[in-house]
Formats: sequence, C-alpha cells, structure tokens
Amino acid sequence: RPMAKSLPVTVYATVRRGRIMDESNIVHSTTWAAMVDGIFKDRVTPDDGPQWVRWGEIKQETGRKWARRPEVVLEVHEAGE
Repeated sequence: RPMAKSLPVTVYATVRRGRIMDESNIVHSTTWAAMVDGIFKDRVTPDDGPQWVRWGEIKQETGRKWARRPEVVLEVHEAGE
C-alpha cells in the first residue's frame, strides 16, 4: 500500500559512482526510470508521476571509493516537510 496517500513527496538523490555524469544522463536513463517505477509506484506513492513525486537536488559523489560499488541513496520527504 502506498505510504503517502494524500500528499506528494519530494525526493533528494545522491548518486555515488567512479566518475561524474551529466545530470540529464542520470535522470533520463532506463535504469533510473525502472528504479523510480519500482520504488514509488503503488508503494511509496499511488503513482510515480510529477503529481506525486517531485525531485529535489540530485547530488553526485565520485571517486575511486565508488568506482567498483556505485549506489544511489534516496531521501524521501512528504511535501511541506
């Protein structure tokens, strides 16, 4: 069941990987779309469209530390928080 039933959420992301990427390449990738679909639609929110999921800052942390184990960290807040 969706956790946020009446309010949209704002999501802040930290992408950790070996090298920096253009932000547009991050958010328009099929991997990103599948991740957002799988996490939000009918789970956190009723849908994953802009009426339910609003994107805040997308940060990147890069370097050797993340080269072999990239990850994405999402921080979710109900609108108004």
